[in-house]
Amino acid sequence: QVMAVLAFQRNDVSCIAENMDAWCFAVQQYPTTPGILSALANAASLLPDSASILVLLLDLASRHDVQKISVLFDVIESFLDEESVSQALKSLIAQEERPLPPQTLCEYHRLFPKHTSLKEYAILAILRSLDAERIEDWTPRTQQKILETLHDAVSTETLMRVIDTLRGRSFRETEIYLFGIACNTVPLVSEESWKSKAFTELQAIAFQQKDYASLERSLSFLIQGVSKSDDLNWIKTRIDEVLSQAADINPDTSVLRSACAEAQAHLGRWEQAIQIAFEITNPGVHDKTLCALMDMVLKTHRVDRLNIAISMVAGISDYLRRREQLLLLQKEEALVEDMVAFGQVVQLLLDYPEELRSFVSDSVLRKSELGSVNLMTLQAHTDREQHLLSLRDQRWLEVIASEAPHLVDSLRTVMEL
Repeated sequence: QVMAVLAFQRNDVSCIAENMDAWCFAVQQYPTTPGILSALANAASLLPDSASILVLLLDLASRHDVQKISVLFDVIESFLDEESVSQALKSLIAQEERPLPPQTLCEYHRLFPKHTSLKEYAILAILRSLDAERIEDWTPRTQQKILETLHDAVSTETLMRVIDTLRGRSFRETEIYLFGIACNTVPLVSEESWKSKAFTELQAIAFQQKDYASLERSLSFLIQGVSKSDDLNWIKTRIDEVLSQAADINPDTSVLRSACAEAQAHLGRWEQAIQIAFEITNPGVHDKTLCALMDMVLKTHRVDRLNIAISMVAGISDYLRRREQLLLLQKEEALVEDMVAFGQVVQLLLDYPEELRSFVSDSVLRKSELGSVNLMTLQAHTDREQHLLSLRDQRWLEVIASEAPHLVDSLRTVMEL
């Protein structure tokens, strides 16, 4: 690999020609060495008979879970007019012998994003593997990539084959991901009655699982798929039915509600996502869901994204997890431009004096006007509450006094201290 890289960098065609047979022999012995296929592809691109070598490298990429192969596909792009390379790509996408390894599938999709048949071929290859009970180690990771990157529709015939294959099976990792692919692909079918029937079939298959962890993961995929419908009433009815049936097995449906919340957030239905998230009763799942929603909303361009993120952080019950999320939140540049959001973050940081000191110091340096923010104080109803609030305000003022003493008097006036 090192020799091929150096020879390519020196444009040493004679060295490459002299050693290519030995390198090809070596790469077939160690095809999973990260970057080795790309190194040989670069070197081969300088030779007049490079097409045959590229065909060999494509074959290896289709049969082995190889990392760092993006350069291989970059080189392939320059040789698409070569008949042998074109045929090798057709063979690769057909996946007759096995599903593509995850990295190869992703790189092919990157090179040919409009080849919508890739997903269907991959599903059919997985079905053949299951029928033959010959499942490659990488298959679940390939399935995960299909879920993440391939969003094309497939034929109803293929989807029915998936449903028929899964019916009556005890799910392993491969079956769970195949179930997830089906749940996320069924909504792309245009015929509403067919979709409803397919989801009924998938729901029945999920509830056949005796292992509760498999059931829970399968139902989470089902909820994600159901949530993609445009009919909000149908979504609610269907998910309520799933949750009710799941509660008969395990009353704690927090993980499934978390899947509901995240699915709604992915679709931009933040009002529903927030409502569902705050209905989760399991503290650990509740906090994890709020963290996920905060990360998601901060990646959007919503005008209220800071407000939603702050409400998520405020709802986190775990002290350390809330601190972690606050540290992420205070990095948002937009905070110094939003007085209300800034004040809310300051309030949330009162339990973390060191973090508050750092946040205030950095923020005031960026925008001195922040000293005039109106920080609303909570109303105390008992002597104990009054004492706790006094301690909180005093701690906050001590931090400000050490970092921005010129703001203390104005803040005392604003906070009526």
